[in-house]
Amino acid sequence: MFSTAWSVGLALIAIMIVDTGMSLAREMATTSTTHTPATIVAHVMAPPQDTSTQPQPPMVAQATIPASSNPTKVKVGLYVTQLYDIDIPNKSFNITFWSWFLHDNQEYDPIKTVEIVNAKSSSVKYEATTHNGATHWVQGKYSATVIQNWNIAKYPFDRQFLHVYIEDGNSDASAIEFVADTEDSKVDKMVTIPGWKMESFNVQVVKSAYDTTYGDPHLSGQSNYSRLVATLVMQRQGWRLFLTSYLGFIVAFLLVSITYFMTIDCLTTPRFSMNVGAIFSSVGNTISLNHMLTESVTFSLSDGIEASTFLCILLSIGTAAFWRTHKDSQPLLAKQTNRIVGILSVLGYLVFNGVMLFTG
Repeated sequence: MFSTAWSVGLALIAIMIVDTGMSLAREMATTSTTHTPATIVAHVMAPPQDTSTQPQPPMVAQATIPASSNPTKVKVGLYVTQLYDIDIPNKSFNITFWSWFLHDNQEYDPIKTVEIVNAKSSSVKYEATTHNGATHWVQGKYSATVIQNWNIAKYPFDRQFLHVYIEDGNSDASAIEFVADTEDSKVDKMVTIPGWKMESFNVQVVKSAYDTTYGDPHLSGQSNYSRLVATLVMQRQGWRLFLTSYLGFIVAFLLVSITYFMTIDCLTTPRFSMNVGAIFSSVGNTISLNHMLTESVTFSLSDGIEASTFLCILLSIGTAAFWRTHKDSQPLLAKQTNRIVGILSVLGYLVFNGVMLFTG
């Protein structure tokens, strides 16, 4: 009896432990889900605009930094030390920079509340605060993987505007107002990316409006946050990349062009064989480009080269078929049709893609 009761007691204790553990696991899972920040991709510059990231909902920021008619002015600057991993397919780039905040509010700690709004992930280290009278000088070194909507309409001769958006995620514009440090915000001279030329760098402050109050009872309609926008303008040096990116289309166009100048005896089977080779070359180039580039909402240079190449191939196949069916009954018409279509096809291809390349 005693051993049986002892066994039952141990079993009950084990059940209680397992049940408690499962309850804790459920609670932890719920907590982690509750605290996952909501994200959207935020943009304030010129189109194209797509996805963006939104700051964390403010946790009643005015309880820490009270809202008033005179918000705390914070002078913010950046010094970029690294720029790397320009990733077009995954819509991102990596950046490292020092950022500093000058203000006179002893209750405000920007390192704890400032965020990079359009970052997939970010971290800060070497935080330091120095007091000079009433002025607080706060600085830290940030590293981030930033979301970027690449404009590839002119790839590989594209100009890109890389944006870094910085906001205080805990206090809106009525409590914290950023002021851009345009004099000291710069890019280190050692920052270089092969194949790219850095054209300019600037910082500015804008008001970022959100169509929600995040449940703040002091607000209605929308909330406004002071946002620092750092913009790097970069131009791709693309002639070598142009040749390597579109080599398959170039080969296909040359094969098609040659077929129009073949001798009379070669206008059937050999011509079809060369067109088949052009098709394979174009399809391979298309697959390669799809892996290199992201989707474009506009008709791009790549789209133009791809479409015009396949059109030339279809014209060549159609002309060869016309020649084959009319070479005996109407040889002169077949020969003239071949010559005219060939000239128009070559000239049209060169003019169309030249306009796409050198305009806009």
